[in-house]
Parts: sequence; C-alpha cells; structure tokens
Amino acid sequence: MRELYQQTFSQVHSSTVIRWEDMEAMKPKKRISRNLIVLAAVIALLAVLSTVAVAADWFGLRSLLLPQKTPVSVLDDDGIVIPGEVKEVDAISLSGYEDSAESRATAEWQAFLDGYDVDGAARAADKNPEALDERYSLYQVYNQEMADKLDEIVEKYGLMLHRRLEIVLPGSWSGAVGDFVLPGNTAYSGYIYEDGTFSYDGDASLPDYDLVDYQFRRSVKGTFNEVILNIEDVSQYREWVYETACGVPVTLALGPDKGLILMDLGDSFVTVNVLAGTETDPDDIFSSGPISAGDLEDLADSFDFTVLTPAKSPDLDAVAAASAPETTEDIIYTAAGVRENVAQEFYAEFVQAIEEGRREDVAARIAWPRTVTAPAGTFTIQTAEDFLPYYDDIFTDGLLDAVRANQYDSERADLFASDGMVGGAGGAVWFGLVEAAGVRSLQVLTVQNPEGCSLRSGGSAGVRTDALYDRTAIETAVAEEFVENLMQLLRDGDRKGVAELFVYPCQVQTAAGTFTVDGPEELAACYDDVIATETDFRTLLGELEKRELFGQNGMVGAGSGVVWFGLMQDGDIRLMALQTASGWSIRQLNSGVMAEYLPEEAAEDPLFVQTGMETAVAEEFLPYYDKTVNFDAKTLAANLGTEELFSADGLAAAAGGEVWFGLKEDGDIRLFTV
Repeated sequence: MRELYQQTFSQVHSSTVIRWEDMEAMKPKKRISRNLIVLAAVIALLAVLSTVAVAADWFGLRSLLLPQKTPVSVLDDDGIVIPGEVKEVDAISLSGYEDSAESRATAEWQAFLDGYDVDGAARAADKNPEALDERYSLYQVYNQEMADKLDEIVEKYGLMLHRRLEIVLPGSWSGAVGDFVLPGNTAYSGYIYEDGTFSYDGDASLPDYDLVDYQFRRSVKGTFNEVILNIEDVSQYREWVYETACGVPVTLALGPDKGLILMDLGDSFVTVNVLAGTETDPDDIFSSGPISAGDLEDLADSFDFTVLTPAKSPDLDAVAAASAPETTEDIIYTAAGVRENVAQEFYAEFVQAIEEGRREDVAARIAWPRTVTAPAGTFTIQTAEDFLPYYDDIFTDGLLDAVRANQYDSERADLFASDGMVGGAGGAVWFGLVEAAGVRSLQVLTVQNPEGCSLRSGGSAGVRTDALYDRTAIETAVAEEFVENLMQLLRDGDRKGVAELFVYPCQVQTAAGTFTVDGPEELAACYDDVIATETDFRTLLGELEKRELFGQNGMVGAGSGVVWFGLMQDGDIRLMALQTASGWSIRQLNSGVMAEYLPEEAAEDPLFVQTGMETAVAEEFLPYYDKTVNFDAKTLAANLGTEELFSADGLAAAAGGEVWFGLKEDGDIRLFTV
C-alpha cells in the first residue's frame, strides 16, 4: 500500500488541475467506510473547487494570492470538462502569506509551470524517462530542465526539498502529530513528510449543524511546497478573525459554497478547507447543507492548534510501521485485500441499516446490477431504486436470524474470506472490493436468505465482482489493457495501429465534411483530419490518462466518453467511437448493434445508421406492439400513426418517445420500452 501511495504522489502534483467533481466518485454516498478512501486526502487540496471567495484582510485570502492567475479547465452544467476551453482563476498558496519565502517560491514555480509544456514533458518521460535524482520524486519534475529550475528557485529562497513521505491511517494521527483533533472530529487517511508537513481528509459533527467534511493541511516552513488552491474569485468571501477555544486566533472565511480556516503558527501555516458554504445544497454528500458563521467557528473550536506548534519532525519509521497492514495476522486481508477492522465496520453498518429498516441505505451498499430471485421470478435489477419493490423478498426475518446467529456482538461478527470476498451470516451475505471509475470501495455482492430468495451476480457460477464486466462482458483489467495500448499507439503516432482497432465501415466527421470509410488504410489516410491539432491530441490523451472506465449499452466508455469500445461477435475488442476537442469524430455506423457487415446503402438511411434497422422495416414493426401491456392503447395507436421515427443510443423511437424498440443480436426486432 505504501509503495502505491508513493508512486501516486510522485505523479499527481499540487499544480495539476484536478476537478473536485472527479473526487465525488471517490466518496461513499452514504458514508459507508471512510477508511477506504485513502487517496482522497492526497488529491483533495489540489482539486478545482466550486466558487469560493473572500473580503480583503491583511491576514486573509488576498494576502495568500499568487501574483498571477492560474489556468483551469472549464466545466459544463454537469461538471464535465469542456475540451479545449480554459479560464484563468485566482489561486492561493498553502505555504504562507505572500511576503514569505515559501509563498514566493511557490508563486515562481507555478509561473514557470504555467509557461511550460508540462504535458509534453510528462509524455516524453513516459516514453523515454530520464535518470533524475531521487530527491525530485516528490515534485512535478519530468526532466532535467525542470529539475534545474526547481533547484534554482529553492536555492534562491533558501528552502529545502521534501525527502520522504509516509501514509498515515485513521487512528494513527495522535502518534504521528499529537492529539490536535478533539472529540466529535475525525481525521481519516492522509500523508506526512519528514519535516512534519501533512495533509488529510476529515469530518466533524457540529453542535447545531451535523456532519461536515473538510480538508486539513499543515505546511511547515523552511521546505518547498508546490501545493496551491484554486479559489476562482477572491472577491466573494465574508471574512473575520476568531479566537478559538484553545486560544489561537484564526482567520475564518465563508462563501456560498465553502468555508476556510487559516492561521500562521509561526513555524508552519495551516489551511482547513470546509466543504460547505452558505448556499450549499441540503443533499450535498460532503456536508449537511448550508453552513453558518457560527458553525464554522464551532469547527475551528474542534481543533487544538497549540499541539501543532512548535512543529516536530515525526518518526517516519514508526508511522510506516503503524500504517503497514499486518498481513501475517489478518487472514481476511490476506484472502480478500480488506483489513478486518474495515470489513467489520462495513458489515456492522450494513446489518444496522437492515435492522432499522433503512431500505435506501441497504440498497445503496449493494453492487448493481444484480440478478434478483424472488417469489415472482428472476429479474435483472440495474439500480438501487429499482430494487426497492423486491426488498422484503430478500431481507427477511430469516436472514436476520442467520445474521444474529453469527454475531459476537453488535460491532463484531464471525467474518471469513474466500475467493477475494468476505462472508458473513454463515455465508448468507458476501461483500468485497468493487472498482468503479478507478476507485475501489466495499459493496455487497450476494445475499441468500433461508427462504431461497437471493440477489447475486448474473454469472452462473460464483460471484463476479467486476461491475464493468456485468455491463459490457469486458473485464476491467482487459479494458484497462486495451486503453493502455490505444494510448501508446496515439503517443507513437501509429496511425495504422489506431485504425486497425476500429469497426468497419465507420463514419468520419472532419472539417471537410462527413463520409464513410471501409477499412484501416482509408482511415489512416484521414487520421490527421480527425486529430487535427495539438490540443486535440493533448485533450484526448489527457482524458484517457484519467483511467476512468464505465459501461453503457454494452459498450465501455473511457475518460469522459471521448472513446467507446466493445466486444465483437468474434471475441475481439474494437473501437466504436472516438471524439476530439475540435468536434471531429470517428464512429461505428451501427453504434447500437454489434454486427459484422453493413450494406453499402447504410449511409443513405439515417435510422439504419443509428440502429441497424431500415426505416421501412421499423415502420412495418410498429403495428405489432404488445397489446397486453397496460396502457391507453387507443391513444398510443393514434400517436404511432402520426409521429415520425427517430433514434438515440442505438434504439428507434416512435410516438414522440412513448415506444422504443431495437435490433437484437439474433436479428429480431424487440420492444424495449412502452
């Protein structure tokens, strides 16, 4: 685990623009087990957060501003990066006020990075890594030119570089730093450097509020820290000075979407990012709704800042030992990759939700889709919401009896592990780590009650913990390998190699128009018209490098959907679509159906292009809709006779969207929705 974190820290750096929206997937929607979200503390302070701001104050946000604006990606209304669009925002240093050596060094380094082709340097380092000194491994340095610039800045301001980093797991902060987190406040996983600089994610239960998430960082002076925080617009905060319960004055800032706690302790600088503001949505998963000035003061009172000064160098060997999994004694960890205390916590919360009848919470802890077997039959359930009508068939008194028969007490159960999963209730419940969007979390995989009803993976044998496979028939590891191969072909400029991955014939859209190509040689010839600019290349590769995979309509999407691929009838994986920042694309003509051959006249029938069904055939199908379905047949029939056909996501629609139908792999047309 420690090696994984160190590799992550050497590649993910503070000045990299990472959207806070990307982090939401790494948080459990219902606070299942915060121990599992160990990477959140690393990336959180780097995130591009929503709008925040502050009023001017000598020791406020304006005194932390970097002298130059920072470029960040522009997001659409759904929080997705708009390719090629960039805006400049205010950013603050997390090392101290603007007149400090640490802050000036951070500003100069950031200015260098803003004017440097960092992505190009990173790609070059991937292909031909330079032999750099180990002391640069904790910074965003990819070649000797960047290393020389970093040395120049560090020497100019009389600072040192970090030399070592270790992970701190929940429960170990007291030994690493001291008892600075008071009751009602919880510090989760994070990391600490050799000089005492540290960062973690936490949450606190406030007297008049409830639970709020925050991000804590202490930067010890004398060492160079490149971490900055995007605050978008500095002019929007209300700001005031508050003396905490421990007697330390702090600067508090409160905006519509978040709050900040700032203080200079002399030998270090502390920043607390509070993930709630005056206009926060009550359904926000990182808080309990809008937060007030009094709530922010209560949070500040939940720390004893006097413990943090003077800053002391931690015993990193002891920290490492405390964070190392005891694999020789933890049988569950050895068999399932989950530490027993984490498994016990997850299982206890799941059982408690069942006992208290919290149906939505129970369903949210289950990996979907699942196959549900109930008295009414066997069904494939796609979402937690769709499962609720079958809840009572699965979570019965008999199941609770099996649970109680295998409980030592309310917080500890007789758990065991096998085949990468953890079992409870004598095998009636199985759960394990499930990966989604590059993040692993614990989810329930199988429930079998004594009455014979169950929910489990759709596979005929055993339980499959791969959600991507359930949706696409492509295992996550195989999909990741396919994307890695595609990225390498793109980096190498191998036009023929990329072209050979596509399904043919396919449709190509460029500035010159839209046309059909029938094979790899034709596509390779127009490759440069699709990936037309350096921005196209960098944006496409950047999206793929996020290693985000998701399944939809039997296909795998990568990045934010810039690439789609799927499993063909011959067992090969093929590219079905590729979209660039300029809006140019390559996509399979028959995007909704896996078919080996399409007739030459396909491009002449728009419905056929999108669905694999000729318009005439689709029109012939409409009179044969299933009249046994309970709906107003007369009205629907009238609509079917007047509304035009259209298509989306590989299906055909009629009656203004009241009826959806599509072509199955056996060649038959079937209704999907009425």
